[in-house]
Amino acid sequence: MRIKNRSKPLPLQKLDALIPRMPASFPRLPEMKDDARKQGAGYAGELKVDYYLDMLASRYTILDDVSLRTNGKNSQIDSLVIADYSMFIVDAKHYRDQLTFDTALHQLTRSDGEVESGFEYPITQVENQKFHLQNWLQHHHLASIPSLPIISSYPNPDAQTERHFNAQIRAWRTKQRNSCFIQRFTAKRIQAASKSTEKTEKPSEKGAR
Repeated sequence: MRIKNRSKPLPLQKLDALIPRMPASFPRLPEMKDDARKQGAGYAGELKVDYYLDMLASRYTILDDVSLRTNGKNSQIDSLVIADYSMFIVDAKHYRDQLTFDTALHQLTRSDGEVESGFEYPITQVENQKFHLQNWLQHHHLASIPSLPIISSYPNPDAQTERHFNAQIRAWRTKQRNSCFIQRFTAKRIQAASKSTEKTEKPSEKGAR
């Protein structure tokens, strides 16, 4: 069941409305177009993940664009999948060009061959989301619910990132195998992880009596 459906981010809506109305001589127009392109790519990645999340809607509760406020700080989660005995934080990434994923320095850079751009380190980002979610659950006396983060990577068709991305993340992924994943998202991954969590969290018949 989907309770909160995803909508186009408000900043992107504003840019889409403003850009066609700006004169070509407007000095910040190139900057606005670049910002709209980046935000549009992120939104496109989220929509691709939604295709697979829809397959889970009959079995799990799905919330999109979740905003939490704990200890005076805000945290945003792309999608939250709620199963019987666990929750899954899904963070969608839509990459292009050449990526350098530095697990030692916690840096992520993208290069198109001419210009390098820096991005927020995705592992740190999703671990912060998990931290804020656990604090929110604890505040509402629900701290015992396991929450597992998943980073979903969707390169553009013309991007040469998959091989490099997977090679650099393999060591970290092995270390974090039971708590976080970086991979292409499929509904089966959520189902398999949920069944595994259910076996460890569900009380036995004997213990329940």
